[in-house]
Amino acid sequence: TIKSERRDKKTSVFVDNLDDNTAIEYEKDIRVNDLFVHGKDQVQEYCSGLINQGIDPNLVTGILSDTLEWHVFSVEVINEISGGKIMPEDIALIEVETLNLHDPQRGEEELFINFLNKHLGKKESRELSAENIARDLGLRSIFFSQRIGRLEDIVQQAFIDKKEYSKIITKLWENFISYLDPDSSGFNLATYVAEFYITTLAKMICANALAEKPLLSTIDEVKEILIGAYFSSFQIDNMVEHDYFRWLLEEPYLTSISEIAMEMQSDLVAYSYSSLPINKDLFGPLMVQLADQTRRILLGQEWTPYWLAQKMTEGIIDNLPNNETPRLIDPCCGSGAFISSVLDRAKTIYSELSKEDTSLDFFEFLLQSMIGFDIDPVAIMLSKITWLLSIKEILPDVYRRFSIPVYHADSLFLVTPLEEEPNEDFDRPMEIELDGNVIEIPQVLLNANKQTVFDDLIEKVYSIAIKASKDAKDTGLHTPNLVTNELYEYFYKSPDLIAFDKEDKKNVAGFASGLTITISKLDYQGRNGIWAFIIRNSYRPILMAGNFNGVISNPPWLAMSKLGNNPYRQASERLAKLYKISPPGSSFPHLELSTLFVMHSIYRYISESGSFAFVVPQTILNGLQHDSFRVETGPPSTAKIKLREIWEVGVNTFSNRAAVVFGARSFREKTPEQLSGFIVNENRKVAKEWFWTQFDQRHIWASEQFDDIRFAHGNIYNF
Repeated sequence: TIKSERRDKKTSVFVDNLDDNTAIEYEKDIRVNDLFVHGKDQVQEYCSGLINQGIDPNLVTGILSDTLEWHVFSVEVINEISGGKIMPEDIALIEVETLNLHDPQRGEEELFINFLNKHLGKKESRELSAENIARDLGLRSIFFSQRIGRLEDIVQQAFIDKKEYSKIITKLWENFISYLDPDSSGFNLATYVAEFYITTLAKMICANALAEKPLLSTIDEVKEILIGAYFSSFQIDNMVEHDYFRWLLEEPYLTSISEIAMEMQSDLVAYSYSSLPINKDLFGPLMVQLADQTRRILLGQEWTPYWLAQKMTEGIIDNLPNNETPRLIDPCCGSGAFISSVLDRAKTIYSELSKEDTSLDFFEFLLQSMIGFDIDPVAIMLSKITWLLSIKEILPDVYRRFSIPVYHADSLFLVTPLEEEPNEDFDRPMEIELDGNVIEIPQVLLNANKQTVFDDLIEKVYSIAIKASKDAKDTGLHTPNLVTNELYEYFYKSPDLIAFDKEDKKNVAGFASGLTITISKLDYQGRNGIWAFIIRNSYRPILMAGNFNGVISNPPWLAMSKLGNNPYRQASERLAKLYKISPPGSSFPHLELSTLFVMHSIYRYISESGSFAFVVPQTILNGLQHDSFRVETGPPSTAKIKLREIWEVGVNTFSNRAAVVFGARSFREKTPEQLSGFIVNENRKVAKEWFWTQFDQRHIWASEQFDDIRFAHGNIYNF
């Protein structure tokens, strides 16, 4: 029985069959029109009652049947709701499928079973899309609200049980991630648990997508998915790293968390995984929910629609220098919209190139095509999944183990988890503080062409350290049996350092031996875990400097004034001065973080003649606070940046008006005073010209050309 609302009264109606969010009405023979109409009216009344119980209309299904003929309806709310209640006449039933078994037909048994599985068993009946995932299982869903308390209890118990290790996690989180929240005075458990929930959900979705069907997982398989062993069978080394959440995925907590994940899986079987959507970024709306719920405004979350990501990808790749193949980076990758669009375009490029060069390695080509950074740990998991699903079709042919090229790092390199305060000096000495032990990384390792050496060295350090710790525990020693001199000799003679001079070898061997002993002791004391993840990820901005021929991104849109007295703001303002883009005069408090990302990414990550494409606030074209940025990138500038094109992004694409700027790092050419461009919407692209205009001390990009007199007497902003 469900409650039904009518204009004149409330009634209780008996539903012939109610299966979760599916209401079924049976009639004697719906081939008779009057019975069909009556039955459909009943279905409409049942569905409105389900909506009034708080069920999302998108999740409600109505079925009319006489047991041989079946009609399935989705629900659309067609009238504005006043008073909070839905009447039957406020909704429309949209027929989505019909099955008629009145007349005998071949294979009808299988047809009927598949129909029941789809609509009553709910198996593979729902489209797998970013919007549906956020609606069904996101941070505003009934599923989340009913389970987040249980998950928070588990996490709180882990913090109580493992006080020493939880202190390490808390401190690292405060050093790095808490800067995302201007109101935060430190570690926020609710935010931490919300991020843990999203990473758990994302891993379960990814496992189903890789299998191309809903998994019928035992609790043991769910545990393998959560800890990453499931993905290791696909040759992936870093799908689930020992990050800020991995320590929770151990007993006695793993079983309780896996039980919640199995409940997720019971809902996830409703999605169809046989063919993935074109946009493999399945998590953008979830990231928007996270930013809204946790007030993480430094995330600046605005989900980039796939159509815009595609158009921007085409624009930047068409302008790569000397017809080079893409080696692109998104320094603020979020959930991976540009990762998906670039990898899709890279596949097309490869298919053309391989016709003439059969020696090209498809997988290596894709590995080099697109790399992502993000400061938020949940974004890293989501972008890894986007990267993986974007190349899913070639996974069976991958011949070696690999790491997904998405890294947890601040691309501005203002903060690392191992530093107490933000610092804008990209070339500062790098000291690793591991639970009170300070070790300096030799400058020779912090070099773009030493990336492989750095990774291999850290791998060896960890391998030796963990083995020594395990041996000590197994044999009852009070401390790992490692001798500094022996370790020093081992690393000094390592083939990895054969190209280093004597002094550099000494420095690297000293660093590696000291790091090995420190990590081994921490592991023996149960305080290791996260350090390898931090060292491998946080310094990636240095190791990858200058490695790319293009950068494409939708960086955070945020006025620094909103960050209050946050140290991240102070370091950002100092960095803005270095790039000469500090806002003039009274507009100084409105320094925009997006322009800082633009300048820093161009100078730090792309090589000479490399291209760029950024989504930016449209005020970048005319706002007073952006005048210094326009001067630095405009026709008068001596900076080595050339703008090529400006797009005006259609209204309602984002919550605020947006533009896209294209250009290149140019040592020879300046930005011209007239730029071509477009007004872009999902289905249209209309040409539009932009003109460099100056009056007094103000410089703008205008959509019409004006002389100084007209500029002085009117508003020329034609947006």
